[in-house]
Amino acid sequence: MRISTFKLMVLSIFCTFLFYNDGRAYDNTTTHRYINEKAVKGISTIDTVLQSAIGFDKGIYEIINEKRIWEWIREGGYEEDVPEYTRCPKHFHDPLSTNWDIAGLSIPPLGYFPSMIYWAQSSDNDYSWLISRDYYYQALLTGSEEQYAKTFRSIGQVMHLVSDAAVPAHVRNDAHLKKGFYDDSDPYENWVKKESLKIEAMEYDVVTIDRAIGSSQNSGHT
Repeated sequence: MRISTFKLMVLSIFCTFLFYNDGRAYDNTTTHRYINEKAVKGISTIDTVLQSAIGFDKGIYEIINEKRIWEWIREGGYEEDVPEYTRCPKHFHDPLSTNWDIAGLSIPPLGYFPSMIYWAQSSDNDYSWLISRDYYYQALLTGSEEQYAKTFRSIGQVMHLVSDAAVPAHVRNDAHLKKGFYDDSDPYENWVKKESLKIEAMEYDVVTIDRAIGSSQNSGHT
């Protein structure tokens, strides 16, 4: 029994070390920052909303807690992978799973990690959509720059999760590990990282999504 338990512990540590060293989707240093910045500066209407609804005359260029708003959102794209060993395993969701409790990443013998759908709304996640609403509420009540900064950082971290959902390896149980001689990394992610300059030079069209697609009636989930 002792030998069996010891082997299980060693295997658990090995799997944890292997995965946590490179289980990310898009790299957070370049790609996630770029996606968030591009979305905020060039596509979304957040600048107009900040000016008209909240009173930030400079919109996304308003300085809050020593950073511009767009910078907080960009950094959220980076911070969602930090620390890697606790956050990255929660960036998976298999939409074909009929049970969302086991729709996240599974690494034997570590078991299932929470689906990114749950993680994005979890009270255990300090920068989830749920918690960001509390930051925003407190910011409106008090005018606290710290609470506003946490609000915009949270938006950036949730955007990170949305971006990960566009990566094929993150919508199935595929850890796509890479460590030393072992390389099962995702070709798509590798291409995006390699061709970052080419991607940044591309032109993009604005895409609108019918909100009814995400309604509970259509999804079958609440």
